[in-house]
Amino acid sequence: MRGFLILTIAIVFLINSCKEDTGFDISQLEPIVKLSFINTDSLPNALQELQLLNDSLSIVNNLISMGATNLESVVGLLQTEIDLVNIEIETILTGRTVISKVETLEGMGSIQFLDSAEIFPFPLSISTDQSTFYVTIVDDIDTLQIVYDREITEEPSVILFTSFNTQISFSTYDSVKVVCDSLCISNETFISLYY
Repeated sequence: MRGFLILTIAIVFLINSCKEDTGFDISQLEPIVKLSFINTDSLPNALQELQLLNDSLSIVNNLISMGATNLESVVGLLQTEIDLVNIEIETILTGRTVISKVETLEGMGSIQFLDSAEIFPFPLSISTDQSTFYVTIVDDIDTLQIVYDREITEEPSVILFTSFNTQISFSTYDSVKVVCDSLCISNETFISLYY
């Protein structure tokens, strides 16, 4: 046991003595773009489904008022479905999206977003001039490829990676809108994706 303790202390000392102190804070390693996902396909379908459910509820209520007694459980089921569709419509109208999964090609692996949001920060690769994302929303997978120029700035004790001239080179979304100033600098570039 004593030998294990001495070996552990020696390894910790060796690791700490081998660490190179560059004097730089590289905490701002990755530039980002801010993405919003706008669901244009689901709203008309959800509104149509809500209308059908409301019509069905009206018919069932009329049948019950005319004496049908075996349909009262159907009213509860229809009301539950109406409530669920109303929640879906509210989510669509607020612009909040739930992203199931994001995969990248440029060595960044998977990106996890644990909650719904209106705007998602997507990191851009600092090792190449493009980032490709495979975004899964529910069961649909779309591709987004962003190209940009990179700049590395060394300031006292800080290394900053910045991207500029950000553009969309490929997308499987219905349409894409990039909003930025004339340089399209990272962290100040907003991209709306319509699906």
